[in-house]
Amino acid sequence: DRVACGMLAEAEEAEEEEEQEPEATMQVYHAHANWMDSTKGGMMGHMTVFANGTSLYGVGYATGLEPNLPAADTTDCTATNGCGFHIHTGSACDDATTQGGHLYSADTDPWAEIRYETDPDGMAHMFFELHEVHDLTGKPFVIHDNSGARVACGLFAVMEAGVSSVELSPYGEGSTVTGAATVLYIAAIDAIYMWGHAMNLEANLLSSSMTGGSDCTATNGCGAHIHMGTACTDVSTQGGHLYNSSATTPDPWLTIGYHNTSATGYATFSGLAFGPYDPAGKPFVVHNNAGDRVACGMLSAPPTTPASSTDASGSSTDASVSAGWRPLGGHWASVLMCSSILSLLGASANKLP
Repeated sequence: DRVACGMLAEAEEAEEEEEQEPEATMQVYHAHANWMDSTKGGMMGHMTVFANGTSLYGVGYATGLEPNLPAADTTDCTATNGCGFHIHTGSACDDATTQGGHLYSADTDPWAEIRYETDPDGMAHMFFELHEVHDLTGKPFVIHDNSGARVACGLFAVMEAGVSSVELSPYGEGSTVTGAATVLYIAAIDAIYMWGHAMNLEANLLSSSMTGGSDCTATNGCGAHIHMGTACTDVSTQGGHLYNSSATTPDPWLTIGYHNTSATGYATFSGLAFGPYDPAGKPFVVHNNAGDRVACGMLSAPPTTPASSTDASGSSTDASVSAGWRPLGGHWASVLMCSSILSLLGASANKLP
């Protein structure tokens, strides 16, 4: 006799449900890493992590490392932890014992293949995506050099001041694109960190910047940008990209956005920007493959308390550094598919794309 029955779900439908599950409220953490060797100078690192209750998304950078890593036809970054940047289980930055080992709950260490690359000046660009849930408060952020040695450390702190969020609504005729983004602005270093997602975009896009891709070649194609305007009503009220067109050329936002979409039109994007622009209250715009504006939302106003994090000694710091940042270069594309860096230095300007 038949004693049980059920309906098999299609794989694509299951994937869509997982991808389009609404994002939980983002918890934002930030760590400021200093040299572990106090006699050294000229190096600093920052890492912001966006936590949504299911995953951790990291965006950061460091300076003062060995330049041009990994060099072609070498063994650079192949040592255990070589060119690595990791969150650790410990509670202090004093030494390897207090830092502890890598923080993860999976059967295998997901940090093993997460590495940075550096430009000719020794600047590293750091992005990661970890599908685990952890409270990062007081956890060490550790940077390794080419040999795998631990060279810098800082402790994560929860950020509230400087955090803005946005719910993206469809914009333009026929658009059904929605999504959300979270932004952290640290005024002391004129840094904007962001992470977000969008749904109902064109399916199965692959940017020409990725192997085998041919999409996202139009001006603003697959873009995700903060704009200069005051409302999402139309192009005029949204304004142009948030940068100074007289001081920075070409438009740095032209390379910022998502690099592919799933079979259901889901995409994620992240970025790090430098410039004296507070993004609170500004429009956040997502473009489709053709460069048309298909979603928009207004970034919320964050608390006014100055943002701070914790340095390697465990002391609170405003993470202040010298002014005059230049544009950052490329990134380790295999670490996080949708990552971008831009520079926004200079006085404000409004240039419609």
